[in-house]
Amino acid sequence: ATVVRGLFLANRSLGLGVELAQGRAVLAGVAVVDTLPQAASGLYGMGVQVGSGGRLAMVGCAVVRGHRAGVLAGSQSQATLTGVVVSAVAPQENFNTHGAGVWVVTGSALTASALRIENCHSAALAVQQASVDVRGAVLVGTQLAKSQVASGAVGVVVGDGLVAHDATALKVVQSVVAANARAGVFLDGEVKGGATLDAIALLGGTFGLVLQRGAVATRTGVVIAGASQQSVAGHAGLSVPEPPALLPLTVEAVPKPKR
Repeated sequence: ATVVRGLFLANRSLGLGVELAQGRAVLAGVAVVDTLPQAASGLYGMGVQVGSGGRLAMVGCAVVRGHRAGVLAGSQSQATLTGVVVSAVAPQENFNTHGAGVWVVTGSALTASALRIENCHSAALAVQQASVDVRGAVLVGTQLAKSQVASGAVGVVVGDGLVAHDATALKVVQSVVAANARAGVFLDGEVKGGATLDAIALLGGTFGLVLQRGAVATRTGVVIAGASQQSVAGHAGLSVPEPPALLPLTVEAVPKPKR
């Protein structure tokens, strides 16, 4: 499916979902704006979701003022974001948790270029057991928010530019990560496929770079400045957020018309 120059405005639960095993959706010049949570429960409210092995490509799109997550890729899916802006994602209303710009989880993969994530909550870009390759990104202005964390506790406050928990591979190139409330880049756990930070600036925040639980990153041309507590930290004792669950979607096959 291909959508060109569309507007998805003030939908509830989910702005737009891709839930097709081996299926593909292409969004070009699409805006997903003001996605609202479910009226009764206060759950969900994500901008764009891709799951069940689906493939999503977004070019020149904007995801603005959603809840819980701007873009959520899970369940062995693939997302390619080019020239995409994700802005002002708010926490989920019922527990006032989450609010990340982009989440990539559970064996999924993100490839992004010229990606801008701004003024979201808990994390601009969050990764768990997934891979990311990001080039020319700007991850700025993440605000503190409560989150359920890997230990199961709820209410831990997080606010990172990029947080990766047990990522399978990670590469960030020619990017700016600035003015995020907690850490610029926070890697928790060994990245089995390797972690590379190349020509990036980590500016402001409490911590510039945190490498925790055996995380190691190859760093080339990394500038860290303005961290209020520590530029590079090892075992800082920080908690990592648990990803929000995908909204269950029902996909019905439409029979081909008879000729």
